[in-house]
Amino acid sequence: MIMSSQNHESMRRWLDARGIDEIDPGEFPESLKGLLAGKHMKKRMIYVGCTPGEKPLQLMSEVLKCVRSLVTDDRLSYSSRTAYPLLSFNMGRALDRDFSAAAILIGDDGQEVLYPGMRFPFVFASPGVGNPEGAMTTRIHNCSTMLGIGADYVAPEEAAGIARAWIEAEFDPYRDDGDIRLRRYLECVKFGLDAGRAGVDVLLRRPARAAKKLILFSDHRGYLVKEFLKGAQADSGYQLVDVGTSKGPKERCDYPLFAASAAWEMVSGSCEGSRAVGICGSGIGAAAAAKMWGVYGAMCTDEDKAAMARLKYDANLLTLPAGDGSPAAAERAVRIVDCFLSTGFDAEGAGIYRDKMLQKEQEALRTIRERYNL
Repeated sequence: MIMSSQNHESMRRWLDARGIDEIDPGEFPESLKGLLAGKHMKKRMIYVGCTPGEKPLQLMSEVLKCVRSLVTDDRLSYSSRTAYPLLSFNMGRALDRDFSAAAILIGDDGQEVLYPGMRFPFVFASPGVGNPEGAMTTRIHNCSTMLGIGADYVAPEEAAGIARAWIEAEFDPYRDDGDIRLRRYLECVKFGLDAGRAGVDVLLRRPARAAKKLILFSDHRGYLVKEFLKGAQADSGYQLVDVGTSKGPKERCDYPLFAASAAWEMVSGSCEGSRAVGICGSGIGAAAAAKMWGVYGAMCTDEDKAAMARLKYDANLLTLPAGDGSPAAAERAVRIVDCFLSTGFDAEGAGIYRDKMLQKEQEALRTIRERYNL
């Protein structure tokens, strides 16, 4: 089901009348609910793409076998050996127009391949998903429409299992904890539109001469780990900024509002060397929600991934799974954060890809501003 420009405009007007923290799912217009009902969100078109390289091609071969066993050929489109900025941009643009489309992008680590495409307001990207359980969860709870799989961390047969779980799972904001899901969805769209509105200033802005900040955020599930990190990083040389939640681990809240606050802080009030760390249940949602231009998220579960995120694509937002909130989980988070903060970007080795990615981001920004009259 392709969302018409009229429907785009109706939803944009409804969201523009509210702040990101003032969205009441109970007020969502009946005329737009049909667009988001589960029967219309089913994946009727699947895009599959991979970046150049032997490993991504191996994964793509297995993923395509899986997808072909689930959908007919007229519902499948694939592209191989495409540099990730163009691949991500083209798929993000397609998904932003069509609620019945979804994309699986395969890169070395499954994160940077999503960047240009995930900036579109109606695209919900899940970076670096490493198992079928995570794929199913992020589709059902995060309305994931763009899945990133990393060839450096996932075997071809595992990639097929991840793709299958993701395709077979469906998002439905009107079932079970529907109000929570719908609020999360609308907050992410609202922030995506706001980010497009401010995007030119962000991309052209020169960092202020300010103290380096370490911006922390979490939902209720990540609260205990966040508080532990605040103590562990007190002498890190960064100015610590906690944008929430402040309500503790027992009062349920959701990550988009806090991810948006952290992203705004990163680009509006921080110097170039500032970083952000977010903790939610899986770590995936927090990375997907920070759709601000100039913010590059990486969901990392160990120190090696954190180091590669900094070396390869200069990530400035680290997101972590909360685990069980135990001292052991918190100490593991501290080690990952320490590695993230102490590793530099390999500008010589990865700079050409960053330049191409920035070009596609600016093209995506122009498309968004024209489409939504921002």
